[in-house]
Amino acid sequence: MILPSTDHQSNDQPIDLLASLGIQGAYERSFKIWQGSINSDRYVVGLETSKVSVSLFHRICDGLGMPESLQTPFFEQLQDANTVLLGFEQSDESEGVFKVYLEFMDGYEHHLRSDLHNGTPFRLGIGLKWQRSAPSKSLITHYDCVPNCGYDQIIDRVQGYYAQVSKPVGLRSVLEILQLAIPRA
Repeated sequence: MILPSTDHQSNDQPIDLLASLGIQGAYERSFKIWQGSINSDRYVVGLETSKVSVSLFHRICDGLGMPESLQTPFFEQLQDANTVLLGFEQSDESEGVFKVYLEFMDGYEHHLRSDLHNGTPFRLGIGLKWQRSAPSKSLITHYDCVPNCGYDQIIDRVQGYYAQVSKPVGLRSVLEILQLAIPRA
């Protein structure tokens, strides 16, 4: 697949870096609704882990300026991942946020085929996010699947999360979306 060029002239954007390394991936634009605004200046590029060597992943992580504190968990879990998604999100307040996601779809498929899926959560992926100018503010996000979780349990989990947040924004909108989505599942 041919990747689009970015508006940025530097080689530190994921698309430009991959092109310079001769790596092709699947490009996907996205948008994010956050605090009353829509940011559409974001994307990910998907790479099949079986088609990219570990040494190239080292060059990618270094080229994106991934902090050492994120490289350790990335490389510890890379062998279990089917897909790596390299992302970038531009924002008005900063130079942008780099994102690398590891997806573990083999584990998902195994869980669905086995009779072990009794509601025990399992990991679908992790997200590693950072800004070059503030590597100490990097974070890791875990994406877990909770099988057999019913509507009431989902609502309880969402409300429990919001109860822990100092400035909960959008709870009503999230609950309205869940009311529309869950009956369709």
